[in-house]
Amino acid sequence: MNIPYSKVKIHNRAWTISVVSKLDDKELGELLGKCDPALREIKIKKANARTMKDVVLHEILHALLPDFTEEQILRMETAIGAFLIEHPEFAEWFAKD
Repeated sequence: MNIPYSKVKIHNRAWTISVVSKLDDKELGELLGKCDPALREIKIKKANARTMKDVVLHEILHALLPDFTEEQILRMETAIGAFLIEHPEFAEWFAKD
């Protein structure tokens, strides 16, 4: 699955989102996603569509809320993701002017 956006604005700054086949961290090992605020870059490991959507949301939350803990981000990702899945029309409505 490809992600339809390779560039996004977060806090009025350009960030890149890329899909990679392998994503490792020296301390954490193999990852599904990684947010690098210094480079303003989000990397997502190629996976099934649902996993990639969850991971993109998770990493964007990290970029938006850098002071939040991993647990806080995970709880928000789960809640927001479930809401959007249950109410897909809401996201479309919310994005309109």
